[in-house]
Amino acid sequence: MTSVSQYMLRGGLALAPVDTAQTAAQTMRSLNVDALPVCSDGRLLGMLTARDLTISAVARGLAPGEVRIGELMSANPVRCFEDEPVEAVLCRARAAAAHRVPVVDRSGRLVGMLLVGEEASHA
Repeated sequence: MTSVSQYMLRGGLALAPVDTAQTAAQTMRSLNVDALPVCSDGRLLGMLTARDLTISAVARGLAPGEVRIGELMSANPVRCFEDEPVEAVLCRARAAAAHRVPVVDRSGRLVGMLLVGEEASHA
């Protein structure tokens, strides 16, 4: 059995629910990513995607420098533990159309990220 720990990226950056949409977009741009976890005190609250920014903020005419990402994020994202079988997590991620799966410890603290893509498909 191949576990998530063998494929995950450890650590990483997370946004806070009080960060603005503008800060989130700038961070995504500088990191060249389209999704970031949202945490409070290290605990995963949700995920914010570029689509969330576009659909939830821009399309509604919300001011990017004022709206907080806690209002825009997707709560309760697909998540996993490092000791889970990677195949099971990939199935859950694909079913939810998730490209990044936050890896948390048993207390809900973010410890890394599992990327779901071509590389992971061959796990």
